[in-house]
Parts: sequence; structure tokens; C-alpha cells
Amino acid sequence: MQNDDPAARPLWLSEHYWPDLDDVATLALASRARAVRGPVRWLSTLLVPGQRTAFALFAARSAAEVEQALRATGARADRVERVLRLAATDPSRAVGTRKRDHS
Repeated sequence: MQNDDPAARPLWLSEHYWPDLDDVATLALASRARAVRGPVRWLSTLLVPGQRTAFALFAARSAAEVEQALRATGARADRVERVLRLAATDPSRAVGTRKRDHS
């Protein structure tokens, strides 16, 4: 029996490059990733300002599911690859959040 829990699905990173768009238009297109439906679950999107590039993270059973869901939103991906996520278990230890000693 296959586990159909979205949280147990593999993670996929979509890469989007829109060389003819400015940052505002790139943001608008990248925001469409939030609208995916069906068996694909959107987790987050990262936009690289000035580079006309965005990356989105999804939970899905396959790259094909992610590609199909993105096409349905009008935000076609240049590439979709399986990824592993490494995260800080203690948010205070995450990069950029270290407490400084002000003594």
C-alpha cells in the first residue's frame, strides 16, 4: 500500500528563468507556483532579484506531476529536480539568526 500523505512525498525543486522579464514580472510569474493544485503541494518559492530567476519547492510523487501542475498555472519550469532538504532543528541556530553577545 502506497503512502499518499503529502508530507511523505519526495521533494522537488523547480527552476525558472525568464530572461526577457523585469523583477516585477518575474515575481508575478514566480507567485503562480502557489496556485498548483491536485496531488502537488507547494512549499515555498525563492526569487533571485536582478537575475530573472526563481526556484520553487514542492512535495509530489514525481517531477512529471510538478511540471504538469506548473504548466496549468502558466509558470512552466525550465527544470525540475528531486532534492533533499537539510534544515536547522533549532531555529536559533539557523544562519542569520545567531544571537550576539552584547556584553
